[in-house]
Amino acid sequence: MSGSLAHELVHARHVLGGSSLADGGDRYNPRTGSGKEELRAVGLDKYRYSLTKKPSENSIRAEHGLPLRMKYRPHQ
Repeated sequence: MSGSLAHELVHARHVLGGSSLADGGDRYNPRTGSGKEELRAVGLDKYRYSLTKKPSENSIRAEHGLPLRMKYRPHQ
């Protein structure tokens, strides 16, 4: 599975579960809901799998032996 697909599937899980933090704000600003949603989807900072035990792009990358993303930026 690609990292991009994993990332979007995590967003879909949040939307379908009613827990998405996206608020239409700047997704690159970690203080907005949208920025927090991106950090959560990737699995960064307080949203790391080791802390939350919830699936993220990075937890899926780890399962597949892919390198983890260290920060949120498109095409990274």
